[in-house]
Amino acid sequence: MVETLAEFDPVIQEHVRRITNDETQVHYLGASIQNELIQLLACAIVEIIKKIKRAKYFSVILDYTPDASHQEQMSLIIRYVDLSSSNICIVESFLGFLDVNDTTVQGLFDVLEKELKDLHLDIDDKRGQGYDNGSNMKGKHQGVQKKLLDINPKAFYSACGCHSLNLTFVIYQRLVIKPKIFFGIIQRIYTTFANSTKKWQILKDNITRLTLKSASTARWESRVESVKAIRFQCLEICEALLQVSK
Repeated sequence: MVETLAEFDPVIQEHVRRITNDETQVHYLGASIQNELIQLLACAIVEIIKKIKRAKYFSVILDYTPDASHQEQMSLIIRYVDLSSSNICIVESFLGFLDVNDTTVQGLFDVLEKELKDLHLDIDDKRGQGYDNGSNMKGKHQGVQKKLLDINPKAFYSACGCHSLNLTFVIYQRLVIKPKIFFGIIQRIYTTFANSTKKWQILKDNITRLTLKSASTARWESRVESVKAIRFQCLEICEALLQVSK
């Protein structure tokens, strides 16, 4: 767990480095301390549930995607009013990832319904639901949105604003010629190397910092990363392309 967190947290990353270099004997990687960390996380979840119950009404935000092992997982976030202090505010709390074996509308709904029951949250107290623009989630006739509204008509649906904005930019890029050509070239450079292990090795031999990335078709902001690799390593990538052409 600590090693996984080190991939995202520079403080923990430095801690792992010190352990690897034998600069400290206090590493917190033993079985007992990891069990204690898990217990602390469980206690934090319990406190969040208490706050949600105190607020009574809540909304759910869901998104699902396959993980590195190709297991579908759905993230569950609860939005509620935190009344635990004098500074009353709206809070969004991440409660965990839910394993999804059935990605049909009924399968996704069953996973959500079971999790709410396990958390002892009353589905009748739900006042909102937010998803991306996937038809099996937002579908107003057969989606998860519709199934929840059939049970609780007060659980109003709101589309994910970020996802909608992303789709707007993606459609814009397809319709306007200059960005279409620009990102088309970036994608062709990526596929030139990615389609062959030999060519990819040539690329790795020439660049030492940022690797090439495919231009995502769904998440506009991720295209920044695909542009960075070429912007900051233009000469190195040109050299790699020349070597591939020989």
